[in-house]
Amino acid sequence: MPLRALVLLFCAALSGCDLLVLHPFGAIAQQQSHLIVVSTILMLLIVIPVLALTVLFAWRYRSTNT
Repeated sequence: MPLRALVLLFCAALSGCDLLVLHPFGAIAQQQSHLIVVSTILMLLIVIPVLALTVLFAWRYRSTNT
């Protein structure tokens, strides 16, 4: 039940989001939209491994901590 409430709260929080930034109307807006997508992907290439390794190190070295 708490998982359902969390998913419902998450969906309610995102219900007001509009993806207008990903539907550009001009040439410069299209370039900016492409730049936003590329920079987000490059950021995720760094952030996801760092977060995964943080969890891995915390999990691996927690048992040896006395």
